[in-house]
Amino acid sequence: MKRIFEDITNVQFKKVKLTIYKSSHRIRLIRWLYEVCIDFNYNIYTYLTTIKIIENFIDKNGFDAEDYQLIGITSLLISSKIEESNIRSLKEYSIVTDLSCTVKDIINKEREILEILDYNIKITLPQTFLNIEYFKSNFAIFTIEERTEIFNCIVSAQIERFGTSKKMFSVYNDSIREMEEILKDVKRLKDDTRFYLEHNKKTKDILNKLICLS
Repeated sequence: MKRIFEDITNVQFKKVKLTIYKSSHRIRLIRWLYEVCIDFNYNIYTYLTTIKIIENFIDKNGFDAEDYQLIGITSLLISSKIEESNIRSLKEYSIVTDLSCTVKDIINKEREILEILDYNIKITLPQTFLNIEYFKSNFAIFTIEERTEIFNCIVSAQIERFGTSKKMFSVYNDSIREMEEILKDVKRLKDDTRFYLEHNKKTKDILNKLICLS
């Protein structure tokens, strides 16, 4: 994984404020974190909370380009402490960075992130607004679990596109609309949404089902 981030650490200006949400560096980081979450068997809430922590921290503090991956993996650690009942060891967090982030680095960065955020990491996610009755009465070709997973993948793609500064209720509404479009015509499936569907263990078969139905 370390190799993936070499071009990030070669940025000329050390202190960078992440305001361009379609930055290739940002996309590379958050997609890598998504795959780590899948490998760790973490849930979608952990992943989305991680992205929110990263962006809140960078918005307040900026970041050293060489620390980008460290900020990401540490934010995942913080998020997992909130959202998960079974948390991976600190050593495992270091290992997934090919040891480019040491356990000591992660511990120190955790303290820094929490202090910068004033320990305020209460976060509202788009899933808060999810209307299960709407899901039950629509998209009947899929189970409730399948519908939820498709929705979660679309939310992840929305967050990739626009960041977490967008109002979460708007993300929810836009995700529902995108889901309706995809289920009517899979050709409308965007590349970023396809990434999340293809890399989610629960939605690989769903994607094939969508293609077969088109």
